[in-house]
Amino acid sequence: MKHLHLKRTTIIACVASIIILMAGCTSAVTEQQSATEMSPGFPDREGMPPMAWGTQWGAGKPAQFESNIESERYTVSVSGTDNPLTYYDATDIAGNYTFHSVAIDLEDSVFHTDELTGLSIVKDEGGTITIKNRSDVLYEYVLMGTLTSSVVITSDGAPSMITLSDAHITGTTLPALQLKSTTKAFINLAAGSTNSLSDSPINSKKGALTSSGDVIFTGSGTLTVTGTKKHSIKTDGTVRISDGDIHIITTEEAEGNGIHSDDAFIMDDGKLTIEANGSVYGEEGKGIKVNGREADLEAKGYLVINGGAVTITSVGKAMTAGWKVAEDAETETTDDDPTPDLIVNNGVITIRTTGKPYEVSDDESLSPEGLEAKRDLIINSGLIQITATDDALNTGSNLVINGGMIFAHSSEADAVDSNGTLQITGGTLIALGWQAPEMGLDCDYNSAFTYTGGTVVAMGGGGNNTPGNAATTGHVVTYGDMLQAGESVALTGADGSVIVGFTVSSSYTFASASLIASSRLISGQAYTLRAGGTLSSSTVFNGLALGDDQTYTGGSQVGTVVMDSTVSHLGSAIRVMGMDGVPGFGGGPGFGTPGGQFPEPPQGFPGDGRPLM
Repeated sequence: MKHLHLKRTTIIACVASIIILMAGCTSAVTEQQSATEMSPGFPDREGMPPMAWGTQWGAGKPAQFESNIESERYTVSVSGTDNPLTYYDATDIAGNYTFHSVAIDLEDSVFHTDELTGLSIVKDEGGTITIKNRSDVLYEYVLMGTLTSSVVITSDGAPSMITLSDAHITGTTLPALQLKSTTKAFINLAAGSTNSLSDSPINSKKGALTSSGDVIFTGSGTLTVTGTKKHSIKTDGTVRISDGDIHIITTEEAEGNGIHSDDAFIMDDGKLTIEANGSVYGEEGKGIKVNGREADLEAKGYLVINGGAVTITSVGKAMTAGWKVAEDAETETTDDDPTPDLIVNNGVITIRTTGKPYEVSDDESLSPEGLEAKRDLIINSGLIQITATDDALNTGSNLVINGGMIFAHSSEADAVDSNGTLQITGGTLIALGWQAPEMGLDCDYNSAFTYTGGTVVAMGGGGNNTPGNAATTGHVVTYGDMLQAGESVALTGADGSVIVGFTVSSSYTFASASLIASSRLISGQAYTLRAGGTLSSSTVFNGLALGDDQTYTGGSQVGTVVMDSTVSHLGSAIRVMGMDGVPGFGGGPGFGTPGGQFPEPPQGFPGDGRPLM
């Protein structure tokens, strides 16, 4: 209900006020504490409240990806009827249709018109080509040549295919390609062709390519789309990429995103490169944004990667499923709400965000996160490498990692931040957060963290959350002393074999609290943590040794632990950064216990992003 949204907002505002008051009290106390009580590995900042540290020290450096693992298998599409989370749709397959082909040379002035079938193609004095199909006949419009104007297509009664065959269109007052109907439009990139679409600063619409319905990209050719006014691609429906080599650019002056979809975005295959360069204050460019919108029959709102390769460099968020019930709901019922989930089923994803985070108000802020879902973020597989200036992974509700190879790095925030639950059942995760109070793993409450398998290496300035949910069946080891840039650490078995071996990047200097987890840790057995030695492996994923031939020599023994509990600790006590006794914050220096034992959330605040009932 609409009034429920308002009620929740009011409650949150009240809690925020209480937190601010308590922060002042906490600061008054912590300012009098000695420097020796500060977190291990941090310099003496006498007289400075812990929560102010992040504003006093410089931002970290962006990570350099260093991996030699084979990536081809991660590009293979897993879209299919056997997995509903891939959102497979047979009506989005071009081969399931038969189109009648019509060749259009963009440089011609007179075109064929078929009155019997209701097809008309007209070029006006300004050069705009208008194509109207008033029938239910399926047409393929094969565009070739160069045009400094626009192609506008209407096909209300049937899906259409637009084949770009060495077509280059530069829009002026309109988009380069404007699809005005809500019926499906397939954009086919002819084999061996090179194509481009761009607009101008006087474009009266919201993109270089706009559509009122779904757009499906197919074909093996290449396409460059450049947005200079607002978005590069703007659709009221769903954007699906089934094939092709697509390069999307927004200029620094553009006030929009690479891809901006109201319904959904799905990547099945192909290659997508996005440079979201927009740097206008308050309108910084995002890579892919799905707005989400309420709908009576099928509200969508999701962003799904099933295969292919996606590379994004953006000033703002790289990928976001961005619908928020408190801000975007327009009806009184929640039955028509979209599902702002971000799901990675496979694919190679490489992300860099570059903007400097700021927050003046809810409406005036910049949070350049890597992958963001306002509801659930689910990773089932894929090769994912992210270096972000805000959270690398962020979710408003639940973060689930079932598989994949994930490197998540933030130079100014948490590496992984779930505002609800965190569940890791498999895969490999490297999470490197910024200085205190930021963390490698942050899910607010240990009881919200479940670990049952997979390999995890998490580091940051503040203590990581540790798995405290009753469903946890695995084991983790936490370490409370500073690991230097370039230093190698290894958790070894009784026979000296390397269970987890990791080398800290030479550019990462915030590893003062670490967490290591592995499916290979067995209850009742002893394991030794070693540091300062030499780690060798033929296969490496951003510092993590993966080869069967990995060895660790030299260094010193930090300590030995027996896996007789979920969390085992070595080294100095980890001090959780923040405010003691306030939900969402741990104790300041001198408070807390190894692993960062966060207080439980108050009743009525599930942290899952859904409205209170």
